[in-house]
Formats: sequence, C-alpha cells, structure tokens
Amino acid sequence: MKRTTTAAVLAGAFSLGGIPWVAQSGSAEVDLYGQVHAGLNHFSYEDASDVTQFTDQGRTRLGVAGRQLLDGDWAAIGQLEWAVGPHLGEDNLSRRISYVGVDGPYGEVVVGTVHAAYKTLGGVRWDPLVTTELQQRRTGGMSGGSFGHNDFVDRAVQYVSPELAGWQLHAQIGTEDDNQDRTDDGDADPAMRQGDVILGADYTGLPDWQFIAAVMHLDEPFTDVDDVDDGDTNWKVGARWSPDDFSLAYQYESVEIIRGPAGTGRIDNLVDDASNRVDGDGDDALFTDSVDHHALIGTYEQGRNTWVVAFGHADADGDDEDVTSVTGALVHRPHADFRVYAGVQHQSFDDMIGAINDDGDDYLTTYAIGARYDFGATF
Repeated sequence: MKRTTTAAVLAGAFSLGGIPWVAQSGSAEVDLYGQVHAGLNHFSYEDASDVTQFTDQGRTRLGVAGRQLLDGDWAAIGQLEWAVGPHLGEDNLSRRISYVGVDGPYGEVVVGTVHAAYKTLGGVRWDPLVTTELQQRRTGGMSGGSFGHNDFVDRAVQYVSPELAGWQLHAQIGTEDDNQDRTDDGDADPAMRQGDVILGADYTGLPDWQFIAAVMHLDEPFTDVDDVDDGDTNWKVGARWSPDDFSLAYQYESVEIIRGPAGTGRIDNLVDDASNRVDGDGDDALFTDSVDHHALIGTYEQGRNTWVVAFGHADADGDDEDVTSVTGALVHRPHADFRVYAGVQHQSFDDMIGAINDDGDDYLTTYAIGARYDFGATF
C-alpha cells in the first residue's frame, strides 16, 4: 500500500512540475527509488578507547531512472542518483550516478558517471554485508576507494555487450585529456582520462556457477604520492558457486594503484588518533606498496534468514602491513524490501598498518546491528 501511495504522490508532484510524461509514460518507463540504511556499531580496539557510532557507509540514496522505447529494438536510457544522509544528522547531497545512452540488440552504450565494472563484477555484488561496517572492502578482503571497490568512473564511455553463450563483456574508457600530470594533491581528479580503460568479463554458462575477471589500467600512474611508487594496473579474478540455498565465492585481487584520491590502499577505522581511532583523519592506515587481496564469502539461506561467514586477507608487499579479517553475521528479511542484520568482525593487523608512532593496535573487533529499507515505484 505504501509503495502505491508513494507512486501516486510522486507522479502528481512531477506532473505539477511540468513533466506530465512521468505520469503519462506511454512507451516510456520511469523508476523512482531509494534506500535508507543505519547501522549501530561498537569498535573494540586492543589499546585505543572503544567507540560506539552510527554509520551508513554511503548506503542511503535517492534516484530516478528512465527508459524510452525508440524505433526497432532500441531504447534511450538514463539515470540520476544521489547519496544522502539526513537521518544521521548530515545535510549533504552528493551525486553518485549520472548517465545517458542507448540500449539495443548489440548492447548498451552510455556516457557519464557509472559504477566501475571493476567494482560490480563479483566484488561488492557477492558480499551481502556491503556498505556495512562488516563488509570485505577496506577491511582486508577487497580494495576500496577510487580505482577499487568504491569506484565510480566519471566522464567515461561505457559499453556492455548482450549475453552470448553465457558470456557478457564490459568496457569503460576515458576520453578527456588536460595534459597535466596526475598528482595526488588533495584536489586530484579521479575521472578517467584519455587512455584509461577498464575491461571485464562475466561468464554464467555453467549451472550454479559464475566466473568474473576485470582489469583497470591507467595510462599514467599518479605521481607525488608520499614517496610511494604507485602503479598503473589493478586486476582481479573470481568464482561463485551457488547451488540451491548455499553459496561460496572467492575473489583474488592484485592492486598497484594504491594512492590516488580516496585510494584503494586504505583500511577503515584505523586513523591517527590513538585514543579514538574511528573519528581521526590521518594517513597511518594506508599501505605503502602493492597489495594482494583474498576474499572468501559463504552464505546459507534459511527461510527469511541469510547466514554469512567471510574471511579476508590483505597480503601487502610493504613490511609488516598484512591485514586479516573473519566475519560472521545474520541478515533477516521480514519483507523483500526490508532487512535487519547483526554480526561481528575481528581484524588482526601487522605492526606497521596498525601503528601510531610507537604504539599500535594489533586487532579491532567490530560489533554491528542495523536496518535497511528499499523503496520505489515504476510509472
């Protein structure tokens, strides 16, 4: 009932705003949607003070997507999406997705800001705890940040092929060139540039199996990045087996691009205030060299419950910078659009990744509970 009522109200609002085609879609289809998430987390450090904090990890969002049929089998497509956080006392509204393009029998081509294929092939799609403090990215199992598993490719061209014999191909390329060095100066532009490319493949041609591979290559690596020899290529492979109510996924990732803006070489909740590590703003939780990430995620569906067990490991080339995490959680869905979760994640750190001057935390245990509601309407 609420979804229908929301749809009617929004349709009326858009009509009054001079856009009557939203309510009178005809051959067009418009989706209005949103997600609201809040998690209460308790961070227990070895040496630093415990911290209790509400977060949403960027999960809360609002968006609109449209599809207009054209001649033949072609359609015009577009999407706008914003991140919001007023329910946690924030007043920000920031863009996540913005693109326009066409979809047809030979695939999809769009221009704008989209999810990086490197992120969405396997990766975050295989982690049922993504955008919670129990997730795999930035806790050891997967890279985060720009050019990792938080990435949106900006001002890029994307092509996604139709599925053929179980295969689907993804390509994203940069087009702009400002003829400037790519530096990490605090205002560096994470947009894809001319010569940058992301390529990926997804294979689902075997029963119960999915295989993925992706590579991200920068035409020019970042320079002036805190005496770190930043590379130009990240790549990964993975497989997921999901018979009936059980699933098991493994992803291996080789990361060289570690210090771009919001770089991939970061571990959450380890910052430079030793007395209250979550709320600081420092650089002590960054890897100093290339990293290999391993993520192993198992799930079991039991009615409306999903049991999750995950293991993550960051094998860092830098001395004493390895990170290992073990996670267990329960996700309960009383409705397809609403879920609650509870779980715990234990992380162990080598001396240098957890270090602050001569002190350091060898472990962090995170206890988390939270809820998420997805809503929307189609016209």
